[in-house]
Amino acid sequence: MTSEMTTESTATTEEAHWGAFYFDVGQKRQWEFGAMHLEVTRQLYEWQVTYWHRFYQPLQKVPLRFDAQWQSKVQTQRHLFSQTSSQVNLVPCLPDRSVVIRPVTPCTIHSGEGITLYIGSPIWLQLHLNGNSKGSQDIPAHPLSDTWFGPDTRNGELCYLVRTRARTEATALQEADSSRVITPVRIENMAEKELTFDRFCIPLPMASLYQDNSGSLFSQQIQLIRYDDDQMAQVKVVAGAPAVGADSLSLVNGPRKSNDKPVLLRAFSAIFR
Repeated sequence: MTSEMTTESTATTEEAHWGAFYFDVGQKRQWEFGAMHLEVTRQLYEWQVTYWHRFYQPLQKVPLRFDAQWQSKVQTQRHLFSQTSSQVNLVPCLPDRSVVIRPVTPCTIHSGEGITLYIGSPIWLQLHLNGNSKGSQDIPAHPLSDTWFGPDTRNGELCYLVRTRARTEATALQEADSSRVITPVRIENMAEKELTFDRFCIPLPMASLYQDNSGSLFSQQIQLIRYDDDQMAQVKVVAGAPAVGADSLSLVNGPRKSNDKPVLLRAFSAIFR
């Protein structure tokens, strides 16, 4: 009868982020994804997944700039098997909830106008243990705050909150960052009145994820079209890869939820004029 190995794990720090990785029994591998530190250890009958995040204190006078640093609580999850195999797949993915986007300053889109905003948000990481999706775990590269998006506490949905500069030019995007994804959001105001908002909601679980040759990650474009003078918009995930990125884009993960048809959703916060 084979006994479980209890030898101390050997650690390997990885430069590659995605794909298949192979472990000996007792081996530990480590990755850095933006604010997250990840460790995966293989034993004979279990995988141990440990991670923590580094947080930053924003400077008071400069939005989205950072000063002090501290670390979150260390989280460990054990995944038990009759016997482990050598393979672990690491795959980037989009969040499991819709995301409420809060620009640093409120925005106004006048009647008949449209604009594409480029939104940066943290990715999620999927670990497929034993080389398949039966033993899997999702971890955010950076934990996001929960927020409720809706007219009241009974109507709406639980979302994640992201603060962003909401760039209007793709050339202003930062260099490749394996922990973040850029989403082009096309907003068109076809109503008679101007649209002023400080928040809007995008269904990222309905989008696919792409990567260019430089390593930058992009989601499909999301289109919000407002036809009436209210908070509703026709929401559509535009088919195919977005027209951004340094080179041609390759698909790295599909949507979590179906996105076949446009849907009418509450998409903007209620500060219209």
